[in-house]
Amino acid sequence: MNKIIKRPESIAMHQLTENGVEKFMEVIGLLRQHIDEQKNLYNIKPGNIDARILQLLKELPKINSGESKKIKNAPSLNLTYVHPTRFELSRYIFKSLNEFIQNNNLEDNVGFWSWLALVYFEDLTDSFKNVSTEVNYIPEMGDIKLSSKKKKIYEHSIREGFIMYRSFGDESKIYFSKKGVGYMGDFWEGTRGLGTIRRSTTLHKFILKVYSDPNGSGFARKGSLAQSGRSWALRRLSDAYSNLSVNYATPLLEVEDLEKLLGEDFVPE
Repeated sequence: MNKIIKRPESIAMHQLTENGVEKFMEVIGLLRQHIDEQKNLYNIKPGNIDARILQLLKELPKINSGESKKIKNAPSLNLTYVHPTRFELSRYIFKSLNEFIQNNNLEDNVGFWSWLALVYFEDLTDSFKNVSTEVNYIPEMGDIKLSSKKKKIYEHSIREGFIMYRSFGDESKIYFSKKGVGYMGDFWEGTRGLGTIRRSTTLHKFILKVYSDPNGSGFARKGSLAQSGRSWALRRLSDAYSNLSVNYATPLLEVEDLEKLLGEDFVPE
């Protein structure tokens, strides 16, 4: 998996200490600052691994000592596996760790999810071509506040993928980007960031019917997010669903009810 950051072939579960989380956060910020400076001052595209980036990568918390501590009786992850997209990575983490996470009450453990993002950091940044904001790697839970307005816990690259797979199994693939592990994708942002969509099983089924790739890839169909020219665009769904709640008990609606009430506006061409 990793080419620049050295990782063992397998590793048992750890969690970052409070200092480890803070250090991870600091290095992410410095990486983003340097990459932006390269782009703005020298027109160098992200992904250029210069001496400064190598120096910063050495300052990342250690995954198995120092700023991390091993969790008792923890299973191991195989770090030699190559995951084509974040969907496959999420499926692997769910199948490997779901029981362990539930038994150890780790679902809301900031240090645990930050540690997992650190382990896969090179993959999650597409070899540092796409170093996203800190919330993608450190979950905004508890005392962690990284966003200016509402917390964006749904943007965490590992935890949210795990939750989506736990909720919907292989059907969750529609929410993931097909670009690779390093990308969340607009469909993830456009659904998981909205409470009305996130909490409704019926809307999930409706999304599968309307937005699934007709070629059967499991990802979202092309044009699902378009704002103009397509009445069925995903960006309109949350508002249309909320409008129904004025006259209907929307949580009680079935997929067939939604299809009838939303009508031809949500039938792709």
